[in-house]
Amino acid sequence: MIIYPEGGTTNSTSLIKFKKGAFAGLNSIMPVGIIYDSAVISLASACMPFESHCPLAVSNPYTICTVKEFPVFKPNDYFFKNH
Repeated sequence: MIIYPEGGTTNSTSLIKFKKGAFAGLNSIMPVGIIYDSAVISLASACMPFESHCPLAVSNPYTICTVKEFPVFKPNDYFFKNH
């Protein structure tokens, strides 16, 4: 299951403020970063009109997906007060 605790995605340069819902259960969470890279098409092109996006998507021979695992995080009172 993927939860975006920020309430959305970013442009990979910064984080936006986290929503508390993802952490409300106080369960340990292992953050994971997913990076998509392609020589032909940008992930941002998904906001293009369908007619323009389809030829690009079909001409894309492959997409590299890199997964980065970060240390397990346990939410606590300090986290909720300061973030």
